[in-house]
Amino acid sequence: MLLCERHKKEKTKLPLVYNLVIYNGKEVYNAPRNLWDLFTDSMIAKQLMTSDYQLVDLQSMSNDEIVRKKHIGMLEYMLKHIHQRDMLKLWEEFLIKFKHVLILDKEKGIFT
Repeated sequence: MLLCERHKKEKTKLPLVYNLVIYNGKEVYNAPRNLWDLFTDSMIAKQLMTSDYQLVDLQSMSNDEIVRKKHIGMLEYMLKHIHQRDMLKLWEEFLIKFKHVLILDKEKGIFT
């Protein structure tokens, strides 16, 4: 990935990567030679890995929208505001906004 990042700074497109395995084992090589054959569902794996990636743009989302997501929202909220200067204030805001989620978890016995 570092190679790709370095190349990305210089040009607009990434170079092609040619897959090559040089095998020199004692046994006959019998592993799948197709990457997709290594997955339990090769068709879904190929579709997921070759289609456009899913983007979650936290900066374009309102805090209310993030809070409604509950648990994943907790992670997204912290990621969105991680560069905030006053971390104590960030944690206070976080606990206020997600108090209902934490209380629910406690009632369900998730946290004791």
